[in-house]
Amino acid sequence: LLTTVMLPVSMAAQGYVSKGFSAGGTGKPMIVFCRAYGWRLAVGALLTALVFALGTDASRGGTPIPAYLYALGTVASCGAAVASASMFVSQMAFYNRVSDPKIGGTYMTMLNTISNLGGQWPGTVVLATKGAIEALPGKPNGFYGVALASLLAGVVWLTAMGRRAGRLQEEPRASWRVSVA
Repeated sequence: LLTTVMLPVSMAAQGYVSKGFSAGGTGKPMIVFCRAYGWRLAVGALLTALVFALGTDASRGGTPIPAYLYALGTVASCGAAVASASMFVSQMAFYNRVSDPKIGGTYMTMLNTISNLGGQWPGTVVLATKGAIEALPGKPNGFYGVALASLLAGVVWLTAMGRRAGRLQEEPRASWRVSVA
Protein backbone atom coordinates (compact mmCIF):
# COMPACT_ATOMS: atom_id res chain seq x y z
CA LEU A 1 0.00 0.00 0.00
CA LEU A 2 2.83 2.40 0.82
CA THR A 3 4.38 1.85 -2.61
CA THR A 4 1.15 3.04 -4.20
CA VAL A 5 1.50 6.34 -2.33
CA MET A 6 5.23 6.70 -3.03
CA LEU A 7 5.03 6.39 -6.82
CA PRO A 8 3.12 9.63 -7.46
CA VAL A 9 5.19 11.41 -4.76
CA SER A 10 8.40 10.32 -6.48
CA MET A 11 7.11 11.25 -9.93
CA ALA A 12 6.01 14.69 -8.75
CA ALA A 13 9.39 15.28 -7.12
CA GLN A 14 11.22 14.26 -10.29
CA GLY A 15 9.06 16.57 -12.37
CA TYR A 16 9.57 19.49 -10.02
CA VAL A 17 13.34 19.06 -9.68
CA SER A 18 13.89 18.44 -13.40
CA LYS A 19 12.43 21.87 -14.26
CA GLY A 20 15.63 23.50 -13.06
CA PHE A 21 17.76 21.32 -15.30
CA SER A 22 15.82 21.42 -18.56
CA ALA A 23 17.49 22.55 -21.78
CA GLY A 24 19.22 25.84 -21.13
CA GLY A 25 18.51 25.64 -17.41
CA THR A 26 21.07 27.15 -15.10
CA GLY A 27 20.37 24.94 -12.09
CA LYS A 28 23.23 23.59 -10.01
CA PRO A 29 22.66 19.83 -9.96
CA MET A 30 25.32 18.94 -7.40
CA ILE A 31 24.03 21.56 -4.96
CA VAL A 32 20.57 20.01 -5.26
CA PHE A 33 22.15 16.56 -4.84
CA CYS A 34 23.92 17.55 -1.62
CA ARG A 35 20.84 19.22 -0.17
CA ALA A 36 18.74 16.15 -0.93
CA TYR A 37 21.49 13.98 0.57
CA GLY A 38 21.25 15.96 3.81
CA TRP A 39 17.46 15.62 3.77
CA ARG A 40 17.83 11.88 3.22
CA LEU A 41 20.14 11.66 6.24
CA ALA A 42 17.57 13.50 8.36
CA VAL A 43 14.84 11.12 7.20
CA GLY A 44 17.12 8.17 8.03
CA ALA A 45 17.53 9.49 11.56
CA LEU A 46 13.76 9.96 11.86
CA LEU A 47 13.06 6.44 10.62
CA THR A 48 15.64 5.00 13.04
CA ALA A 49 13.89 6.82 15.88
CA LEU A 50 10.56 5.51 14.59
CA VAL A 51 11.85 1.91 14.66
CA PHE A 52 13.06 2.53 18.20
CA ALA A 53 9.64 3.87 19.18
CA LEU A 54 7.95 0.84 17.64
CA GLY A 55 10.35 -1.49 19.45
CA THR A 56 9.69 0.27 22.74
CA ASP A 57 5.95 0.03 22.16
CA ALA A 58 6.16 -3.69 21.38
CA SER A 59 8.24 -4.34 24.49
CA ARG A 60 5.39 -2.96 26.63
CA GLY A 61 3.20 -5.95 26.03
CA GLY A 62 2.45 -5.76 22.33
CA THR A 63 -0.08 -2.94 22.48
CA PRO A 64 -1.43 -1.81 19.08
CA ILE A 65 0.74 0.61 17.14
CA PRO A 66 -0.63 4.15 17.52
CA ALA A 67 -1.98 5.83 14.40
CA TYR A 68 0.47 8.73 14.77
CA LEU A 69 3.38 6.31 14.27
CA TYR A 70 1.80 5.07 11.03
CA ALA A 71 1.34 8.68 9.92
CA LEU A 72 4.91 9.59 10.88
CA GLY A 73 6.24 6.57 8.99
CA THR A 74 4.26 7.51 5.89
CA VAL A 75 5.42 11.15 6.01
CA ALA A 76 9.03 10.06 6.53
CA SER A 77 8.77 7.60 3.64
CA CYS A 78 7.40 10.39 1.43
CA GLY A 79 10.35 12.56 2.47
CA ALA A 80 12.75 9.75 1.61
CA ALA A 81 11.08 9.30 -1.80
CA VAL A 82 11.38 13.03 -2.55
CA ALA A 83 15.03 13.10 -1.48
CA SER A 84 15.88 9.98 -3.48
CA ALA A 85 14.11 11.28 -6.61
CA SER A 86 15.85 14.66 -6.24
CA MET A 87 19.23 12.99 -5.94
CA PHE A 88 18.59 10.84 -9.00
CA VAL A 89 17.41 13.70 -11.21
CA SER A 90 20.23 16.03 -10.17
CA GLN A 91 22.81 13.29 -10.68
CA MET A 92 21.50 12.57 -14.18
CA ALA A 93 21.46 16.31 -14.96
CA PHE A 94 25.10 16.57 -13.90
CA TYR A 95 26.07 13.55 -16.02
CA ASN A 96 24.22 15.07 -18.97
CA ARG A 97 26.16 18.30 -18.63
CA VAL A 98 29.58 16.71 -18.43
CA SER A 99 29.05 14.01 -21.06
CA ASP A 100 31.12 14.46 -24.18
CA PRO A 101 28.80 14.82 -27.18
CA LYS A 102 31.46 13.27 -29.46
CA ILE A 103 30.88 9.85 -27.94
CA GLY A 104 27.14 10.17 -27.50
CA GLY A 105 25.40 8.62 -24.55
CA THR A 106 28.23 6.15 -23.89
CA TYR A 107 29.98 8.50 -21.45
CA MET A 108 26.76 9.26 -19.60
CA THR A 109 25.95 5.56 -19.44
CA MET A 110 29.41 4.81 -18.05
CA LEU A 111 29.04 7.46 -15.35
CA ASN A 112 25.60 6.16 -14.42
CA THR A 113 26.87 2.55 -14.31
CA ILE A 114 29.72 3.50 -11.99
CA SER A 115 27.23 5.39 -9.84
CA ASN A 116 24.89 2.40 -9.71
CA LEU A 117 27.74 0.09 -8.71
CA GLY A 118 28.77 2.53 -6.00
CA GLY A 119 25.22 2.65 -4.70
CA GLN A 120 24.65 -1.11 -4.56
CA TRP A 121 27.49 -2.51 -2.46
CA PRO A 122 26.74 -0.56 0.77
CA GLY A 123 23.47 -2.46 1.24
CA THR A 124 25.31 -5.76 1.17
CA VAL A 125 27.91 -4.50 3.64
CA VAL A 126 25.22 -3.15 5.97
CA LEU A 127 23.28 -6.42 6.01
CA ALA A 128 26.47 -8.46 6.52
CA THR A 129 27.54 -6.17 9.37
CA LYS A 130 24.14 -6.40 11.01
CA GLY A 131 24.28 -10.18 10.76
CA ALA A 132 27.80 -10.27 12.22
CA ILE A 133 26.75 -8.09 15.16
CA GLU A 134 23.74 -10.25 15.88
CA ALA A 135 25.92 -13.39 15.80
CA LEU A 136 27.84 -12.10 18.85
CA PRO A 137 27.12 -13.65 22.25
CA GLY A 138 24.20 -12.03 24.04
CA LYS A 139 22.26 -11.51 20.78
CA PRO A 140 22.62 -7.71 20.51
CA ASN A 141 20.32 -5.92 18.06
CA GLY A 142 22.55 -4.95 15.15
CA PHE A 143 20.03 -2.57 13.59
CA TYR A 144 20.72 0.43 15.80
CA GLY A 145 24.50 0.15 15.61
CA VAL A 146 24.48 -0.18 11.83
CA ALA A 147 21.88 2.57 11.41
CA LEU A 148 23.82 5.02 13.59
CA ALA A 149 27.14 4.13 11.93
CA SER A 150 25.55 4.62 8.51
CA LEU A 151 24.13 8.00 9.51
CA LEU A 152 27.52 9.03 10.89
CA ALA A 153 29.26 7.90 7.68
CA GLY A 154 26.73 9.91 5.67
CA VAL A 155 27.31 13.05 7.73
CA VAL A 156 31.11 12.62 7.42
CA TRP A 157 30.80 12.17 3.64
CA LEU A 158 28.55 15.20 3.25
CA THR A 159 30.86 17.32 5.39
CA ALA A 160 34.02 16.17 3.63
CA MET A 161 32.77 15.91 0.06
CA GLY A 162 29.79 18.27 -0.22
CA ARG A 163 31.80 21.33 -1.23
CA ARG A 164 33.97 19.27 -3.54
CA ALA A 165 30.86 17.92 -5.27
CA GLY A 166 29.61 21.49 -5.66
CA ARG A 167 32.94 22.55 -7.20
CA LEU A 168 32.75 19.73 -9.77
CA GLN A 169 29.89 21.45 -11.55
CA GLU A 170 31.94 24.66 -11.77
CA GLU A 171 34.62 22.94 -13.85
CA PRO A 172 34.63 24.11 -17.46
CA ARG A 173 32.88 21.70 -19.79
CA ALA A 174 36.09 21.29 -21.76
CA SER A 175 37.76 19.65 -18.78
CA TRP A 176 35.24 16.80 -19.01
CA ARG A 177 35.80 16.15 -22.71
CA VAL A 178 37.56 13.00 -23.87
CA SER A 179 40.72 13.63 -25.85
CA VAL A 180 42.15 10.86 -27.96
CA ALA A 181 45.80 11.46 -28.72
